[in-house]
Amino acid sequence: EIYEVDSENLVDDGGFENFNDLPGDCCNGNPGIAVISASKSDEAFEGDYSLNLTSENHCACAGKLITKFVNSEKYFLSFYYKGDNPHFCNWVTNDNKCLPESKFPKTNEWSEYIKIITFTDNSEKASIGFYADFSGQSVTNLYDSLEVRWLIPVKISYYDFSFKDNEQYIIKTDSADVIHNIQAEKLNDDGYYIVKGKPDLTLKFPWTELIILIIMMLILIRILFKKQEFNNYN
Repeated sequence: EIYEVDSENLVDDGGFENFNDLPGDCCNGNPGIAVISASKSDEAFEGDYSLNLTSENHCACAGKLITKFVNSEKYFLSFYYKGDNPHFCNWVTNDNKCLPESKFPKTNEWSEYIKIITFTDNSEKASIGFYADFSGQSVTNLYDSLEVRWLIPVKISYYDFSFKDNEQYIIKTDSADVIHNIQAEKLNDDGYYIVKGKPDLTLKFPWTELIILIIMMLILIRILFKKQEFNNYN
């Protein structure tokens, strides 16, 4: 499988340059009064600002809706995070659960999260949520450069397609294949990789499949010979 990453970002203001929303309280069943905030921080990975979520009790949260949502499509999700206990959830309506969710260890450096996200036939809409979960002491998490983009399937063959050196592509290949691109990163254990330019692959020779095929052919030949011997005998 080969996909191009679409140029359109399906979340508005993914860099939080114009953020002015009030924080949500995503654990309002916790005891005590919520002490939470959401604001722009000038400590940005890209641009002038990032999203700052701080909690001194309960859980501060903020979300970005995925626009032009189609549940049959594959999407490429990426964002940067840092802080005391970064946490994100792709909340999907009607499924009523996170698809997916991740909690990250404390980090003082900007770190990138990338993921291919898919949905079910029941999925109606999805929102990328970010959190600052109170952990007994004040916590602050920063988020920036949120992007959600369609993955556009490349229908023509790998050998005929004109890959552009400076463009990113998503490919799916056998986990035993070797990818030699310097700029290649494994996305998951299902064989998905993100690469820049044309994938340079060493394909695994299908020894297992070949051996199974040979065995099946030998069995079939043996059956045919047995049948011929039986016919000749009779």
